Amino acid sequence: MSPTELIKNPIFYFILVPIVVAFWPLSVAVVYLPNIEKSITAEEEDYKKAEDLMYGILNLDPDRISSSDAKKQASEFDYATAVEQIARSCEIPSGTYSISAQPIRVTEKEKTKNAAVILQKIDIKSFANFLSSLQTRWAKLECESIELTKQKGLPDLWKATLKFKYYY
Repeated sequence: MSPTELIKNPIFYFILVPIVVAFWPLSVAVVYLPNIEKSITAEEEDYKKAEDLMYGILNLDPDRISSSDAKKQASEFDYATAVEQIARSCEIPSGTYSISAQPIRVTEKEKTKNAAVILQKIDIKSFANFLSSLQTRWAKLECESIELTKQKGLPDLWKATLKFKYYY
């Protein structure tokens, strides 16, 4: 019997279809289930790592959770305190930055406070760590502009001028 005759024969399909249908559960049992078990194990390990990290953050800064009133926390925001805390955690000396904050501005729609922070001599890694830590810690703080000026003679020394706006 030639292959074309075999394909045209209906008995061939009566045999082929049950074989294919029987192959499906076999492939699920042999291929897919072990992969699912591996991925579940990997996700459990990732969760344990994330849980350890969350508890580490909680131990470093328990005030994040103890804040009971969001409006109270927003009214307590102060640029000097915020920048000082983050600069200290990023190991930026206090003499290398300056802050000029403007008074709170109230409009019909919002209440904001602007400030400029100048970091005199800072490397890119410390600058990026400072900016990301500051904006992570205060979600309502928005960086409106960044100006980086390379200091002459040194490969990784910059003057950074940041303009912020805090929304109450």
